[in-house]
Amino acid sequence: MTTPIILSSNADGEAGNGNSGVAGSGSISPDGAKAVFTSSASNLVAGDADGHSDIFLKDLVTGAVTILSDAAGAESASFTPD
Repeated sequence: MTTPIILSSNADGEAGNGNSGVAGSGSISPDGAKAVFTSSASNLVAGDADGHSDIFLKDLVTGAVTILSDAAGAESASFTPD
């Protein structure tokens, strides 16, 4: 039996305070250790208070969450890597 995992939670296990979803198809790594999702939550990583939806990477083994779409100095939602 497998245990469900809530992707939209921070490293401490606190649920995200905004809407969340999956980012495209195939958003779980082949080994099942990492997953990508989108969220407008502001409490998943420190310093993400811009109010825009972002893309996050969650390590399903450690629970660590990394923001992928927010570049230094960005003031709005990110759509491309440039």
